[in-house]
Amino acid sequence: MKTSINLRKALATSLSAAVLATSYCGAVHAGSNGGQQGSPRSIVGSWRNMVTFTNCTTGAALRTPFAALNSFFEEGNLIENGSGISPALRSISHGTWRRAGKRSFIARSEIQLFDLAGTFTGVQVITRKFDLGEDGNSLTSTAKVLRTGIDGSVVASFCATETGERLPEPVWP
Repeated sequence: MKTSINLRKALATSLSAAVLATSYCGAVHAGSNGGQQGSPRSIVGSWRNMVTFTNCTTGAALRTPFAALNSFFEEGNLIENGSGISPALRSISHGTWRRAGKRSFIARSEIQLFDLAGTFTGVQVITRKFDLGEDGNSLTSTAKVLRTGIDGSVVASFCATETGERLPEPVWP
């Protein structure tokens, strides 16, 4: 069983690296073909963020902030990977986004959740509102998070805040 868990972790790490590499290439491609990566009005591109789960009523932090990577594609899809849950216990988050204002966007994504044995246990749905900074290279967001079991029953719900910065364009030495 321990070998199965280690294999699952290795597979999840490899898959995460492949997805992030693909998303990075897609974001660079979008920026080089007339996309708006880096534009003060576009969320398209890849972002390095810090996330804090919060109590929706009081705003109090529920745990230590954690790092996440988000990639937004021109066609309205997104992927996210965060360090808040072990890669062995969650999938990459997949979702969609759309513009909600001049520099604001809304997104919905889903994460599949697993137990230590690798058994599917439910889904985490994240609904977020993003606001880009004036320079287009920083963002903040608020989120509502809902975790459901296999049968769709609500297991947990909470909120989150997020701050982030756009990953810089590549520079060759």
